[in-house]
Amino acid sequence: AGPGPVCPEVGKGEQQVQRRGGEVREEDGRLDEEERRGDEQRGGEESPPAVERLGDDRADASDRFAAAVTALFGLADSTDDREAVAAAASGHTAALDGIVADPTDWADEAIRKVFDLGTSAPKLAPLFGTTGESDIELPAACSDEARLRAIEARGQMFTGAGALDRASAEFDTLVETARDCPGVDADERRLTALYGRCQIARRRGEHEAAERHARERRSLAESLDSPREVAQSRLLLGQIAHGRGDLDEAETELTAALETFEALKEPRAEAETRRERGLVAAYRGNHGTATEHLRRSLERYRELDDRRGEASVLSHLGELDRQRRDVEAASERFLRALEIAREIGDRALEGESLATLANLELTAGHLDAA
Repeated sequence: AGPGPVCPEVGKGEQQVQRRGGEVREEDGRLDEEERRGDEQRGGEESPPAVERLGDDRADASDRFAAAVTALFGLADSTDDREAVAAAASGHTAALDGIVADPTDWADEAIRKVFDLGTSAPKLAPLFGTTGESDIELPAACSDEARLRAIEARGQMFTGAGALDRASAEFDTLVETARDCPGVDADERRLTALYGRCQIARRRGEHEAAERHARERRSLAESLDSPREVAQSRLLLGQIAHGRGDLDEAETELTAALETFEALKEPRAEAETRRERGLVAAYRGNHGTATEHLRRSLERYRELDDRRGEASVLSHLGELDRQRRDVEAASERFLRALEIAREIGDRALEGESLATLANLELTAGHLDAA
């Protein structure tokens, strides 16, 4: 055994983050046992300090957040509210002029930005509530597309938060609502919902259901003649095949998906597909190929400022370092991945990072630390 743990500070940080993470979940009375069981599946990106402080108020964070967001959105509908803001700001601001010029465009953009906050930091999902019960009121001025985007975002954030029943309900609502919106591409929402259902099934370990959703999605995408969505479905099928150990099928699906994403210049999808290609190569023992795919994936995620993707790839690269017995390099990558996971509130990734650090301590002979 070595002189001491490779990463002695891990435990303390874990306790601090667990306390912080628990505060948001406990203070919203609408959260149930599903979210508590889903602790290991939480994800998201770092949220601004002001919102973090709001989430730390145990008394009425959800109500206060809903009131603030509703008031913001209400500027698109209310002349009186805009005049009150203008008076407080000693005159009309450029932003207020923009609302008056095109309230629908402004409202849609405001909704996108606010709900993107939740999808990038799913630990804030309790503040948004479910579509049917949320106190957040969308403005009358917003488009049907924006209303559907809010439902989709809730599905994504509840998936990241591990509240899988709620996520599934949101995707059902998305499809049902899209049918009633004239001028909206309902098939596009079916694609989104099938993707969400596939991810939910994978998280639950329901591999047959995940594959069924992915194949249905691919058939729909092919009928719509959408190369991007076909490639996205093939990525899902590659991930599922990898999960059941069929590496040949996984490589076939992932290679086809990667070729399409590169041709379409889809950097985020390319990053995800390269990560999967790297994992398949690593499982086959082709560490050089694995490292190349993972490094290129990491570059893409960093270019996109996708911290969740960055942390995931760092963890996988660290595992390759560990297998090469480069303890220092592995430790550095695992700790960075853990740090990001805790900052963004991704409980699943945090758990994976802690597990890899435990393996690293075992490799070094530090049984207690492991």
